[in-house]
Amino acid sequence: MQYFHLLVVDGYGVALLIRRIAEVYTALVHGRPPGPTPFAPVSVLADADRVYTGSAAQAADRRYWTGRYADRPAPVSPAGRVAPAQDTARRHTVHLGAADSEAVRGVARAARVTWAEVVLAATAVQVTAQAGAREAVLAVYVAARTGPGTLRVPATAVNVLPVRLPVRGADTFRSLLRAAAGELTLLRRHQRLRGEELARELWPDDAGGRVPGPLVNLRPFETELDFGGIRGRVVSLASGPVDDLSVSAAADPDGRLRLDFDANPALYEEAEPARFAGLFTGDLAALCRAPDVPVASLQASPVHH
Repeated sequence: MQYFHLLVVDGYGVALLIRRIAEVYTALVHGRPPGPTPFAPVSVLADADRVYTGSAAQAADRRYWTGRYADRPAPVSPAGRVAPAQDTARRHTVHLGAADSEAVRGVARAARVTWAEVVLAATAVQVTAQAGAREAVLAVYVAARTGPGTLRVPATAVNVLPVRLPVRGADTFRSLLRAAAGELTLLRRHQRLRGEELARELWPDDAGGRVPGPLVNLRPFETELDFGGIRGRVVSLASGPVDDLSVSAAADPDGRLRLDFDANPALYEEAEPARFAGLFTGDLAALCRAPDVPVASLQASPVHH
């Protein structure tokens, strides 16, 4: 078994490392010399960061984010309160069945988006339903690797930035998917401004120094590997510090989605991740099978805390 800590290498970096480890192992098993390393040195990331810091691009990104969140929206949480992240988190994992996974992919194809937008929009629907709110502000992981050569560095560059999605009763899931796609496009366009800097400016009262609210971790990386004929699997053990709730999603090679629900134990009781997961997956299936029905038709029960 191999373990990687986020301080050393992020999810994208892990994907680079384990693919290379599997390639080297397989080559040696078959008596072949491994090919040349595909990696770039960590200095590439450091150099890209130095070029970005103080640049016009950084100034433009800061103008975008501070303008987009000039109203300082308060965090929306099913818990109705905030608490610092704890040393551990409560986790519940769901493997979507083939039919539900295909429903997710089907609605994504019809809307010309990916399963990532489907999970993001469904999270916004569930969070606003649980919190009795009309808008969700979600913290979302982004790779933050736009500089030359940075996609070849197995290290940590991941960033966490906010996405805001209004959810009104008359909205349909199809319209929310379009909104989610637009938000993710803007997020990726301005992904390099560090989320901790933005959080300190926009939410100075948040003790964690991170973008507040529920977290969404979309992991479009390989989860199955071949070590010379031996199957390997990548599993995320944690989503980093969980201030509130976290929804992590990854696709297995057969197309089925794995969803990990983590909760801050200072805010949620032991059974609540499983309860939230049940509500989420039930509503996800309903939304994907009837994407033109107003989301207000969903009758989600609040999470107890």
